[in-house]
Amino acid sequence: MIESMSGYDSAVMRPHFEQSVAAYREASDQTSFPGADVHQVSEARTNLVGRLVDLANTYNTWDSQNPPPSLDRETATVLFQDAYDEWAYLIVDPELEDDSRSWATRDLGEGVLRLWDLLAGTLSEGEDLDDPSIRANLGVQILIIIPDQYAFVDDGRNAAESLFQIASLHENAAHALENASASGWNTKAIAHWVAGIPAIDRLNAEYGTHFDWWPLGGIADRRAYFEAERVRVASLPTAASRARR
Repeated sequence: MIESMSGYDSAVMRPHFEQSVAAYREASDQTSFPGADVHQVSEARTNLVGRLVDLANTYNTWDSQNPPPSLDRETATVLFQDAYDEWAYLIVDPELEDDSRSWATRDLGEGVLRLWDLLAGTLSEGEDLDDPSIRANLGVQILIIIPDQYAFVDDGRNAAESLFQIASLHENAAHALENASASGWNTKAIAHWVAGIPAIDRLNAEYGTHFDWWPLGGIADRRAYFEAERVRVASLPTAASRARR
């Protein structure tokens, strides 16, 4: 999986990912290869989830002054929905090993973070991705599966990264709510700053001794930042109080 496409030319990388998606999709279709090893079919679907997210990410602009056009956002969201549907099969697939299930879950949950500026509209499950709180909580609900069920994978590093990303999703939502400044944004933003802290605390409690994973004092600094933002936002006037002035 490509962590960030910002250093790549999306126009060049997109055909590569399209071909990769097509290949993994065919390999995961048992009707295409009767008698194929069922475990390999499951592994192909695991890789398909990650590649669909990679393909969706090629529509990113990584430029706050030049957001993705609506058609690109729609295309990326359709690809994410496709990845979500493939992942749903994996979660109940008895042929898949836990480590592969964990990685596919992380690819999808992390996808919400990577595609934050692209996801829009409503998923088939009913989630309104235009609402930053719902968008963040979707990613949180996916990622929390890893530390809860697959904490042993990769010696816990996959779970640790997922907890860090959960906090980042809450951070993204809080910033998005503040930037929009709609009615009641303060309360919602504060809720996200508060909700991110348990993920950081769990990260510290269960994986904080892995100093080679984090900058020295990095977890403590992250927690202090969330607490400071909670206090800062709580001190700001609400949209309603500004309107009364």
